[in-house]
Amino acid sequence: MKARFPDGQLYVNLRGYDPGEPVTAQEALHRFLTGLGVPANAVPVNTESAAALFRSLPADRRILIVLDNAATAAQVRPLLPGHSAVSSSSPAVGGCPGSPYGTGRTASPSVPSPNRKPWPSCGP
Repeated sequence: MKARFPDGQLYVNLRGYDPGEPVTAQEALHRFLTGLGVPANAVPVNTESAAALFRSLPADRRILIVLDNAATAAQVRPLLPGHSAVSSSSPAVGGCPGSPYGTGRTASPSVPSPNRKPWPSCGP
């Protein structure tokens, strides 16, 4: 895995089906951005701004980003980097990456897969 993604891996368990509250997109973005070197006090508090910053950082990097255990499209949508992602979820997240393509499928053109399908539209 390290050879395919030399610039790192980001993983978050969104706790969508775990007891307690799921991880919000803002919480996950904060973890990802600090993991990519953004100082904690420089992470935007607005989810849209944080998502825009997140999309810009891995643009020139080969990073594996795994969004696991998502319950809703709203959890996943801001965390998509814009070029590739691997997401696992329940079919309850209809219309968003991870359903039904989630486990073991990829949207990344850099990772060949004989089962690769385009992601469905994510939302309206």
